[in-house]
Amino acid sequence: GCSEASCTYLFAVDQASNTTPTGTYASTTTATQASGNGTYYIHVIAKDAAGNTSAVAHYSAVLDNQAPGAPSSLSLVTPASSPGNNATPTIQIGGVSAGDTNELYGDSACTTSLASGTASGTTISLTSSSLGADGTKSFYAKAVDGAGNASACSTVTLSYVLDTAAPTLTGLANDATPAQSKSWSWGCSDSSTPCTYLFAVDTSATTTPTGTYGSSTTTTQSSGTGTY
Repeated sequence: GCSEASCTYLFAVDQASNTTPTGTYASTTTATQASGNGTYYIHVIAKDAAGNTSAVAHYSAVLDNQAPGAPSSLSLVTPASSPGNNATPTIQIGGVSAGDTNELYGDSACTTSLASGTASGTTISLTSSSLGADGTKSFYAKAVDGAGNASACSTVTLSYVLDTAAPTLTGLANDATPAQSKSWSWGCSDSSTPCTYLFAVDTSATTTPTGTYGSSTTTTQSSGTGTY
């Protein structure tokens, strides 16, 4: 606009800082630049009804229409490995830029958002919303810059097996037949992941084993008298 009631204008939009608009004066008072990257300038001259013209006014704006690159890596933080029983795992997204918003998704089209956050460096760790039922889960990511430009969905993916079901011991039963020694063998019902075990042999019916889980699935008691 101008300080008088009936101005007309010349204007130009380009990437030069000192352009002088040319052409025919008109009443247009708006302009839009919707493409390009970098600093753009609008240059305007106003003319009043008496034919007086203003100096050229130059004003700048920065355009950003360049989408960021898709995140380049996904890795488990918590738990440290798969399978796991954590239904809200923390995933580190790599290959991102500080200031960009990054989203974690549960599908290859990046439509099912699980978490989002703003990166302060080249990586960001996001904690997923609950994954629901047990099974194999796949993670993808996307970045959005400060201007709203969104990257493609990542081609890198992370697979995580959620397993919250406790295994059932197999192969053990009470044995009332007296013998000089007794051997026990056991396994578990979980076919998707290998089980590890704690065990103890004693004369108490209510002992809870302690120590470090191991892969042993057999033991023998060859001394003593009574119920073991």
